[in-house]
Amino acid sequence: MTMKEIASAVGVVLTLGLSSTTADAETTLTFASAAPAPAPINRAFEAWAQKVTEATGGEVTINVVAGGTLGRNGQLLDRVQSGVIDIAWDFQGYYPNRFPLSSVAELPFIYETALEGSIATQTLFDEGVISGEYDDFVTIGLFAFPNNSVILSQPLPEDGMLTGLKLSAQNPTMYAALEALGGVPVAMGIGDWYPAISRGTIDGAILAFTAVPAFRFQEVTSHYYKAALGGHTGFTVMNRAAFDALPEEAREALMSVSGAAYAEHMGAFLNEQAAAGEGLAGTTAQEIVEIEGAQVEAWRTALEGIEAAWIEAGPGTADTVAAMRTAVENAAE
Repeated sequence: MTMKEIASAVGVVLTLGLSSTTADAETTLTFASAAPAPAPINRAFEAWAQKVTEATGGEVTINVVAGGTLGRNGQLLDRVQSGVIDIAWDFQGYYPNRFPLSSVAELPFIYETALEGSIATQTLFDEGVISGEYDDFVTIGLFAFPNNSVILSQPLPEDGMLTGLKLSAQNPTMYAALEALGGVPVAMGIGDWYPAISRGTIDGAILAFTAVPAFRFQEVTSHYYKAALGGHTGFTVMNRAAFDALPEEAREALMSVSGAAYAEHMGAFLNEQAAAGEGLAGTTAQEIVEIEGAQVEAWRTALEGIEAAWIEAGPGTADTVAAMRTAVENAAE
């Protein structure tokens, strides 16, 4: 982070009233979102902010600032830790090697829905399996995005795999998955996918349906293949000093709508957004196919090595994976 970037961020949060306290002892906290302002996910954060206001009887209000004004993906964690901003959400995947245990939720065929994945990931935090990765913060909650699907500008090859297709993805696990299925990884940011697919530079990508509306992928892709390929995880954390500065009753009230409650809130919202994204894709799609039967078993076999490699790389173990699967089973009940 450059000094210019820090100065800019500090200026913005001062203008917005970071951690401001009025004469009535009401506190306003700033919540940073790097997602574009129109992105639906910001509505979920605003809804949670309203829950905080209600739970604290108006003693705490939260101002959600979207659009990357306070920092881009990959910057927000450090800005919360330093106290430049109070609260932020981001993807663990933007912080290489910082959340290796949390990445268990990204493995293929771990969970079916965002709600299951969110509850299970939060459970692993609550049980102490992955909580050490967040010791520098007050963790508002963890959540998981819907499983990634394969989106293409053409049908799958005749072998039912991704053989020879040039594809992009958003995290190392998904790049490993597409390669294991015979695809050719092409690294580029998601913002470049639309023109790359349109020009034929890539044939498609692996991503969740939640991203279809924001990036208008329904305009350049026509074939969608659904399987539990794994999803992305997200976190929302708060600066410890900002949290400790709140009155005890306000802290308790804020946490009453955080943790498991927050995970459920986000998981349910993301399920709805996945359905909406798939619906939009369906307006132009030639096919949306659920991979099943012998084909899904072939995909499972091809992807088995990803879990083994994750365990071998550490620090996660087979017990970590087993704990996640158990948490998912309990969440699905």
